Amino acid sequence: MTEPQLSRNRILELARLGVSSSARDEAKLVLVEGYRAIAGAASARAKFESIFVLDDSDTRLQNIDAQVVKIDDKTAKKIATTTNPQGAIGICKMPVFNPEELAKGVLFNKPVIVLDNVSDPGNVGTIIRSARAFGIGAVVMVGGCDPFHPKVVRSSAGMIFGIPVASIEPYQLERILDGRKIYKAQASKEDELQTINFEKNPAIAFGSEANGFVTEFFENNTLGVSINMEESCESLNVAMTATIIAYHLSVLQK
Repeated sequence: MTEPQLSRNRILELARLGVSSSARDEAKLVLVEGYRAIAGAASARAKFESIFVLDDSDTRLQNIDAQVVKIDDKTAKKIATTTNPQGAIGICKMPVFNPEELAKGVLFNKPVIVLDNVSDPGNVGTIIRSARAFGIGAVVMVGGCDPFHPKVVRSSAGMIFGIPVASIEPYQLERILDGRKIYKAQASKEDELQTINFEKNPAIAFGSEANGFVTEFFENNTLGVSINMEESCESLNVAMTATIIAYHLSVLQK
């Protein structure tokens, strides 16, 4: 345990990681808030630069390979993005996945989830967590929120460090998904999940919360998939839909 005095500039640098995607991209660092997300990131083999804690007697971080630094509550509130910091703030190296590696299939031989302009960080984080839990090979994002937004990291419970997550441009979709059957989730009475005979390692695409699919690629290159539900329920939250489909695919793979 070390107790260096953080300079004002260092505190500002750390605080910017929580509010600025450009700062994260430039530093290639990610803010991980809370013991739960930090533990998840560690289990997913994230590489920590440092962890800042309020209580230096807490033993929950003792098996994590990182410099642990004690800070006071005032400093924690300046760095954290949450109103009440959860006692620990980790700084991790940002994992970077080259879209060309995805295109070559180097990083996965499993189903893929594609998010088309999904903008809510909580939804994106939950989808990433479910993808990791149910053996999805990668999450590919076209537009939408920054995958390393602090709320995404928290909602993923740190699992974002355990699965390839790549932000790409629409023109890269065809190459990256080449050779896969592509299904897009939709509210429909047709193409129900239980009736589809999925080919090996499909790509499942999910549209934005407010506008559905907005990228032209998904108009002509996809099949439909829907979840059967009661008449009174029009649709499910995108994260819940993705979780159900990911679980279904995991059962089929066994």
